[in-house]
Amino acid sequence: MAAKMKEPLFLQRAANSQVGDFALLAPFGAVTEEKVRSLKFNKVVQVRWEQPRNAKQLALLWVLARMISDNSEEYATPVHVVNQLKFSTGHTVVERYKLPVLGWIERTMPASIAYESMSQADFAEWFSRALDVVVADMLPGVSRETIRKEIENSLGKKAWPKGV
Repeated sequence: MAAKMKEPLFLQRAANSQVGDFALLAPFGAVTEEKVRSLKFNKVVQVRWEQPRNAKQLALLWVLARMISDNSEEYATPVHVVNQLKFSTGHTVVERYKLPVLGWIERTMPASIAYESMSQADFAEWFSRALDVVVADMLPGVSRETIRKEIENSLGKKAWPKGV
């Protein structure tokens, strides 16, 4: 069984903050703040070290996904929402497997939006198409402007990319 994908958490290097020779990493976004606050003192966590393409834009995607999953019976988690957006925008990959008795089968899976998988320009284009899906299918009757305002309330005024 494949490992369950979890909603990513984002940290940023805190300006002018360090302990000894080490800079401090601070939570970026409300979900990460909540997780960090719930962490017991002296508890060790495992981190997969990656620097996202554009932390604000990626955080915006996950805030949007959480907003949808929190207000929907169809989408249980933010990961479910992001995967649905990938399917709805055609951002998929087909995998073929040869199985005993059955022969060859195909499975369509959501494709990666990781930095190494697509350029920033391609990601911005995909995100714009994903917003079209959100407005048309996932949150019908809710405008891009309302979505933008909700996300700005969560991440700040400069979170929303220009032209989207």
